[in-house]
Amino acid sequence: EAIAVAHSHPYPTPTMSNSKTKDQMVLLTTIRKSSAPYLPPPLLQFLYVTDTYFHLNHASITNDYCHDEPSMAILSALFLAYIVWQSIQGMWTSSTKRSTA
Repeated sequence: EAIAVAHSHPYPTPTMSNSKTKDQMVLLTTIRKSSAPYLPPPLLQFLYVTDTYFHLNHASITNDYCHDEPSMAILSALFLAYIVWQSIQGMWTSSTKRSTA
């Protein structure tokens, strides 16, 4: 006999009526649309293939965490990681420099 356990999702999903989640979805779409004219066609094709792959093969993850733009969510996360890395490097470099005066 199986017992159904109610599982509350720790993160908002697009199906929830949450304005913050909808704002994030709109933000990713806006970023993609505004950056598309400046990107080369092979990169745009790669973004399309990535989105299609995630929608077909990882629908539950895509719907819960990446919304309609999985490629933009991935690129945004990588860009944020790059910014954090550069900030840490900058702080490390400035704290380890010795004064030559």
